[in-house]
Amino acid sequence: MAHRRLGSGGQAYFSTFENLFGDSLSGRVWTLINAMHESYGLRVRLFEISSHPRTCVDGIAMVFADLELRFQIYNAENGLNTEEQLMELTRGLFRMETLNAHVDTVIAQRIAHISAQPVSAVQRLQRLIDAVSPNFAESPLSEMSAQECQGIAYRLGTPEALELAEILSPRWLRNHLALIDQLQVQMYYQVHLAQALGLPSRPYSMIFENVARVTPAELEAGKRYVIDQETPDALKASLIARDYWQNFLRFKYPDAFIRSDEVQDERMGALFAARESMSDHDYVAQVEAVVTEREHARLELVTRLTEEEITENPQFKVVLQPAPE
Repeated sequence: MAHRRLGSGGQAYFSTFENLFGDSLSGRVWTLINAMHESYGLRVRLFEISSHPRTCVDGIAMVFADLELRFQIYNAENGLNTEEQLMELTRGLFRMETLNAHVDTVIAQRIAHISAQPVSAVQRLQRLIDAVSPNFAESPLSEMSAQECQGIAYRLGTPEALELAEILSPRWLRNHLALIDQLQVQMYYQVHLAQALGLPSRPYSMIFENVARVTPAELEAGKRYVIDQETPDALKASLIARDYWQNFLRFKYPDAFIRSDEVQDERMGALFAARESMSDHDYVAQVEAVVTEREHARLELVTRLTEEEITENPQFKVVLQPAPE
């Protein structure tokens, strides 16, 4: 019945909810549904998120967490918020984005390590056959295909050579790369660091923790990376880039934004009036130049107003303090 209230496009969204369980979620689910009923823009955003395929229980939990986070950001963009609330949200988003970047690096390193194993196996096999006879193979193994190297390993027949033959199999590489579940790795970091880092709208737990294969030392390294990256300048830059913060400043300082746009508005009007005397190429190029100038002017204004807000608001200074050890 709820999907009829919200219109078309939400089949994946409600499939997500069908996979959720527990009475504790019902209130949060209906909060989202009621908000979507009131806002077409929110419906579009949440339907898009829920359309990404996540089949396991942990995947569904991550989709729901992303829906709640998108709802929180939507409220920040469209509601009445204090400077402190927006700054706290920005800090949480900054930390989560920074942690995700770290996890991407961890996953890339895992993939690189596994992908390097066949190359290392060829080198080890070369040393083994050289110890037996310099002429054991017709040419250097580095010049042979993986299948040819496997044949050499089987011919050598020692336990180590047979182990290397397995690593040289394309199946070995496929299977080991398949063991890297990027969703589970990302979710493990977020679940276990959500409280310590104050990550917004994250799952409280996960089912398949062992699939992530993250050690306590790796988890601590992720936390340390986020803390090290969180400088006052980095937080300020993150705040300035947020649409909800720019909307907040436009609402609070409308005259400043009108004055900032006046020069570009006049230039754009003059270009439009003169368009008949210009080639299409020149007209488009000059319009794009004015648009770029407008963007730069707005960024300068947002930056200046942000600096003023930080100076005038003691609570901002508290939030912008370096993260605790």
